[in-house]
Amino acid sequence: MNRMNILKIIALFFLFFTFQWSAQYGAARMAGSGHFIWLILMYGGFFLRAFVWVEILRDLKLISAYSLSSLSYLIIPFFSRIFMGEEYKSSYLTGGLLILAGITVFSVGEQKQEQIQMQESL
Repeated sequence: MNRMNILKIIALFFLFFTFQWSAQYGAARMAGSGHFIWLILMYGGFFLRAFVWVEILRDLKLISAYSLSSLSYLIIPFFSRIFMGEEYKSSYLTGGLLILAGITVFSVGEQKQEQIQMQESL
């Protein structure tokens, strides 16, 4: 994977997490007030996130994309902390580190499997 593809994937995941956060924020606000603008934000966020997801799947394998999308459990609370001043609990960081460790183990295993397949095909 070249450098431009990596930058594109990072940008797409940033958009994915941003739209996910905006949709969840709209849903939470709508539950409190029920105002129409929050409904638009919620559905708009989920709608745009779906388009970004399709773009992500064009560049990554499904299993890799799903493992990276699990970072939303770390990033969404971080966005909420920055933009809304919500509390960022240490359990979010602990969970995020466990997710990153899982992604790392998965990536190493996937690379080894690809190496084995390449050796077998020779």
